[in-house]
Amino acid sequence: MQDIYQLKTSLLHATLPHISRDGWSEAAIQKACTEMNIPKAQADLLFPSGPIEMILWFNDYADQNMQKPLALENGQLDGLKAKVFRAIQIRLQQNIAYRDAIKKAVGYLLLPWNQKLLFTGLYKTVDCIWLSINHHPTDFSFYTKRLTLAGIYSSTLLYWLRDTSENYQETWNFLTRRLQDLGKIPILRQKLMTARHYIPSPIRLWQKLKQHG
Repeated sequence: MQDIYQLKTSLLHATLPHISRDGWSEAAIQKACTEMNIPKAQADLLFPSGPIEMILWFNDYADQNMQKPLALENGQLDGLKAKVFRAIQIRLQQNIAYRDAIKKAVGYLLLPWNQKLLFTGLYKTVDCIWLSINHHPTDFSFYTKRLTLAGIYSSTLLYWLRDTSENYQETWNFLTRRLQDLGKIPILRQKLMTARHYIPSPIRLWQKLKQHG
């Protein structure tokens, strides 16, 4: 008998081709169930909250898939920016076939009542990237780096979703430019420390983001 992970993976992949026409909906999941010859009730057990839960699981699944190829390359990548660049690039390249589904997922999560779940996915992905490249700062930069990467990843994802350049070269150029922000963290940290009485600290901001997860 297939385990839960395999069943959820199979159902996800059967649902994805239907997202373009039906969006992230019960109708898309029903079509996948019909193709897999399983009752819709089984899908309801796997994803009790329906399409929104499948979207979040898709995000976790993509995070997991990124880790293995990145681990194989990690030792050959020189420097923090190169590792972060490759992590984001792998994650996006692995999901080129699902760009339309991801675009619709982003739109779904941007609805006001779903934005808490948007932060859930973003928090998990950013944390996964840092852990996957074996970067474990324990000082103040733990928070500034994660908040900075959240901005880099989310803006790159949105750029990639509308990129029409060959092999998404414009996206990789955009990502390279955005990664310059990582080099500004020491300056940012000093400014935040200076202004800590007037603006929320990155620690509180990151903890707030984490609470949504």
